[in-house]
Amino acid sequence: MNFNFVIYELSTGRIMRGGSISSESSFVCPKHDPTTHAMLPIKADMWTQYIADGVAVDMGPKPSADHEFDFGSKAWRLNLDAARSRTWCLIKSARDREIGAGLEYAGNVFDSDEQAMHRIVTAAHAVQASPSSIVAWTLADNSYVSLHSADIIKIASFMWHRFQALFEKGQRLREQIQQATTQAQLDAISW
Repeated sequence: MNFNFVIYELSTGRIMRGGSISSESSFVCPKHDPTTHAMLPIKADMWTQYIADGVAVDMGPKPSADHEFDFGSKAWRLNLDAARSRTWCLIKSARDREIGAGLEYAGNVFDSDEQAMHRIVTAAHAVQASPSSIVAWTLADNSYVSLHSADIIKIASFMWHRFQALFEKGQRLREQIQQATTQAQLDAISW
């Protein structure tokens, strides 16, 4: 027969550790400060329960990944910094997906990730030395198109302005995230 036990904080009810032993006679009480902690001969889950009046009490369902249990008030509390960080990560991912989703120009779709943008900007600088150049450019679908120097410069400019507009949108949303004080406000912020 196994005997269960928990050690918990007297002031909050937070379960600090628990365990079981096979024989009550072989039980050696784990060290704890009796002025701040107590031991109970019960089975309880330190991740989903706390101790109140000598019994294990369920914390209830966790409202979101960004909530933490406040043992003082015995309630779930939003960790606003974690919620803001998670929301910002979602916004950045959406922004980066849109950046890399391709850029349409003159009926053709060009790759538009950061590496593609670097390539087109480099090409735009190179063709300025020979304005009558025609360059075979690989499109997002791996087909080719012939581009005049002026087209390369226009595409580079268009891509750069689009890139900047997406980053500015992200910064505006980041400001909204920082101003949010509730989960509902954060949930309302989307790309």
